[in-house]
Amino acid sequence: MRAVLYSAIDAEPITVVELDAWAWEMLRQHGRVRIAMPAPLEDGLRPVLPLILTIYAVRLHGLLEGQLLLFADNDELALRMQPTFLPGQRQALRSRIGARW
Repeated sequence: MRAVLYSAIDAEPITVVELDAWAWEMLRQHGRVRIAMPAPLEDGLRPVLPLILTIYAVRLHGLLEGQLLLFADNDELALRMQPTFLPGQRQALRSRIGARW
C-alpha cells in the first residue's frame, strides 16, 4: 500500500513509498515500525550493522477517522527507500515515457 512519509522535524512530505502488509499491521497495532536499510559502501566494505529507519504513525480523528499520518525519524534514510508514484501521477508518467520511445 502506498504511503506518504513526512519529516518528523517540520512535517514536510519527504517521499511516497510502497509499504508491505506486515509494516502496515505493525503501524496500526504498535504505532511504529522499524525497517533495516542497507548501509552505503565505504571503501568497498559494507558495515556489519544495517541502518534502521523508524516510521511512526499518528492516527487522525474526526472527519478522517482511522487514517494514519506516517513520520520518518531520519529524512536521509527515508529518501533512500524505493519511491513510488501516486495514482494521479502514474498516467502522466506513462505518457511521458511512452512519448520518448
